[in-house]
Amino acid sequence: MIALGASVANGGAPSISIPEAGAAVLPAPRGAHIAIVTDHSEATRAAYETLHAGGNAVDAAITAALTLGVVSPAASGIGGGGFAMVYDAKTKEIAVYDFRETAPMGLTAAMLAKGGPEGAVIGVPGEPLGLATLHRAYGKRTLAEDVSPAARIAREGFVVGRYLADQTARYAGEFAKNAQLSALLLPHGKPRANGDPFVRSDLAKTIERFGKEGAAPFYRGDIAERLVSAARKAGSPITLQDFTAYEVKKRKPLRQTVGDLDVATMPAPSAGGLMLLEALNVFGAGDASSLKNAGFESSDYLHRLGQSMRWSTKDRAAFASDPDFEKGTDKAYADALRPEAIQKRRVEIEKAPTPKAKTPGEQGTSHLIVVDAEGNIVSLTTTINGPYGAWVIEPETGILLNNEMLDFTTGKGSEKSPNRVRGGARPVSSMTPTIIIRNGQPVLSVGGSGGTRIATGVTQVAMCRLTFGLDANQCVSAPRIFVTAEGNDLLVDPDVVADVRAGLKAKGNEVREEMMTTSAMHLVTFGEGGEHTVSAAADPRKSAFALVQ
Repeated sequence: MIALGASVANGGAPSISIPEAGAAVLPAPRGAHIAIVTDHSEATRAAYETLHAGGNAVDAAITAALTLGVVSPAASGIGGGGFAMVYDAKTKEIAVYDFRETAPMGLTAAMLAKGGPEGAVIGVPGEPLGLATLHRAYGKRTLAEDVSPAARIAREGFVVGRYLADQTARYAGEFAKNAQLSALLLPHGKPRANGDPFVRSDLAKTIERFGKEGAAPFYRGDIAERLVSAARKAGSPITLQDFTAYEVKKRKPLRQTVGDLDVATMPAPSAGGLMLLEALNVFGAGDASSLKNAGFESSDYLHRLGQSMRWSTKDRAAFASDPDFEKGTDKAYADALRPEAIQKRRVEIEKAPTPKAKTPGEQGTSHLIVVDAEGNIVSLTTTINGPYGAWVIEPETGILLNNEMLDFTTGKGSEKSPNRVRGGARPVSSMTPTIIIRNGQPVLSVGGSGGTRIATGVTQVAMCRLTFGLDANQCVSAPRIFVTAEGNDLLVDPDVVADVRAGLKAKGNEVREEMMTTSAMHLVTFGEGGEHTVSAAADPRKSAFALVQ
């Protein structure tokens, strides 16, 4: 028996949360052992199947990531890449794995200019090698066993969800002009709708092969050759040498103590972790936070948090980059978090909105968090940028290729940007998988999807939980804001009430409304209601799905 939104006893049936946008916010389900939250119910269930069969958090995360690529092709898949943060409960160590897509050696900024070849946006995929690397480092089951649920779902079919249906309908007119996407997403000339059956037989075979042979065929074998051929036909300069040269980067987390919190978040080439740490340093957390008296979701709270995020966006434009290509990147991050820099930021955010920076072009992603019975944690974000990446499918494998090269800075003056186009480089990202420790024990794991809205969303969810102590479901469901490239623009969720909007306008913000339905934040909290409890919250904006036991 599965209970909706209810806690279960030790060893009982899993408790699930299926939030609906606009519904009353119920407390997050609470369990004693495990927690899984992903962007889709099929991925959450598949991850639970792997845990139940004896896998650990990494095994289950591999299952979930592959399943998300099957059921949510608008946002993720084998043709993309991502970041993973892994907490080892035995050693207490936290490791970061960067399997972000890289630029082909022949890529130039001119190729990405408006009117350039369509395929120029395609980067070398990192997900196959990234997941294989995670499995090799931590996996408990065989890779074939880990991929089995995802392959079965692709082969036998699944039901189209709201997010996939909405994204397909949104681009149906353009898809009709693309034979590959039309065949995949517009059967009989009509877009796949919510509740329709969807079978992906070609992708099922590819996933099964990944389980048997690992990542090798995707970088040095026939699958790599097919992907190169498909990309080059679309106008990409990518070569087989770009694939064989690809590497997963194991990095140290961007980590800092803030009050009694040990915050481990994503380092460069992400700028998301920097935004989160800057906000936590500026405002503090808990009762000592300078935002506490403002009141959660008040105009003062949202304005000041928005100001911090604006200045972080400016920092991103100034020095965020691939640290393997810009040797001063890590130092620039550290300098921005020094006490004197934070004090300067406190002064800056009290001014009228002024920072301006080019807004990057990130779009769709998927996020997942898995906690196993031993206390291991995986927070993983996977993306093909999208929606639907580069709109290029390799027909034999069913792999949809990414358009991640759009995340480089291009246009006038971009030749001086630390995020400029360079062969082999990884573009700056907003993906922000994060794990926070207190007194040697995890207190939360957070991450999200939605391109540039990831960093701002993660920052708001973390502040909600750490400063105001609200329930996990309240934090992911609360109205959010987003800052844009313009100095005084402030996008707000429709649920931000009228008097708060008026207060934001009075403080110099140009308030505009936006339905943030393509951005979802996920949160797992520890110790709420008892030292050995765990709660999981799935964002209702994307019909996400949380499960605890």
